[in-house]
Amino acid sequence: VAVIAFAVSYLINSMHDYNAYRGQWWAAVSGYGPWATEAEGQVIDTNAYGPFHAVFAPLWAIYWLLPKFIFTGLSIGIFAILVNASRSAGIALTRARLWLLAVLFPLSPLTIITVYFFGINDIVPAFCMVVACAVFAGGQRGWAGFWIALGALMKFYPLLFAGFLAGRGDGRLDLRVPLVGLVVFLAGMAAAYLVWGPAVLSPFQFGSDRGPKMLSILRYLDSVETLHQSAILQHLVARNALYVIGAAVLVALHGWLARLEWELTLLVGIFAVFFVYKVGHPQFYLSWFAVQAWIIAGRSDGPAFRVAWAFLPAAIFVSAFQCLYLSTDLLTDSYLQDDWFFVRDYVSPFFLATVLWCVYRSRRDLFRRWHWPAGIRV
Repeated sequence: VAVIAFAVSYLINSMHDYNAYRGQWWAAVSGYGPWATEAEGQVIDTNAYGPFHAVFAPLWAIYWLLPKFIFTGLSIGIFAILVNASRSAGIALTRARLWLLAVLFPLSPLTIITVYFFGINDIVPAFCMVVACAVFAGGQRGWAGFWIALGALMKFYPLLFAGFLAGRGDGRLDLRVPLVGLVVFLAGMAAAYLVWGPAVLSPFQFGSDRGPKMLSILRYLDSVETLHQSAILQHLVARNALYVIGAAVLVALHGWLARLEWELTLLVGIFAVFFVYKVGHPQFYLSWFAVQAWIIAGRSDGPAFRVAWAFLPAAIFVSAFQCLYLSTDLLTDSYLQDDWFFVRDYVSPFFLATVLWCVYRSRRDLFRRWHWPAGIRV
């Protein structure tokens, strides 16, 4: 797996988002800061990432593909964690089992294209989430919060995931993971603010201004002429962050009161956040792919295992879309443009139908009655 991953990463060289990263890292090491939009007369792509992204700038200065190789190495690290999860669960590591784990993440089409081809940094929060799962399963809740915060300092969305680990099977609410995650995240942002000033907050504005894209159902609704200028749609797009937070709170609340397994709440919660988010880029789902693979690797039965398998069609859909996205560039030298542009507008209803089917398949494990809470622990 490592040979395949690093060979592809090296042979593909630099493309897609990694080209933009190189400009951002060049600006950072040139003294312009990680969120500069112009440096020495050159336009720099808008940086929507956290301060952890800037850590890779000096590594890029050493060798321009070194950060991409690190991203690739994190994917191999996830594979090692998956193998260890199976071993710890007492599941025989047959050749078929190892290939299954490889296809679930390091050799899934989404990972191959997103990480080894495009070199996109969403692999960092994906790795952090798998490590968080591993340490949380070992009873180290504080360290789980730390790893989630570390992922959030690269891409902000993992901070919402901490709440999915607050509910306990006995009905109590344990706030150690979200509190530790929030403290570590704020400490990291404060340190970045001392170094780079208010520019550290610019990604929040950029994320708020982005329009609906790709797999978001809002993209399809925005393409319908009669809905494009509707007040309801404009509200859903402009206030999307509130709906994303609302979806996260609702899943966390349901997981707590329905006393779901923490793995199940985390799996469904991560998916809900990305599904409701208006941007809808497939690379965001890397974290969900990693958690799904971790659940399947360490289980042979149970609600979380069954739901992870039930949502496999959604995972296949995301991978298939990423394959189509890449193939159009290889065929037409542009990503879903010109004759292929219609895919951007009409793919999300099919994705919605696939997700609803997955939810229907797993309804008995997902929808349980609520119980009275049994207390809160800080």
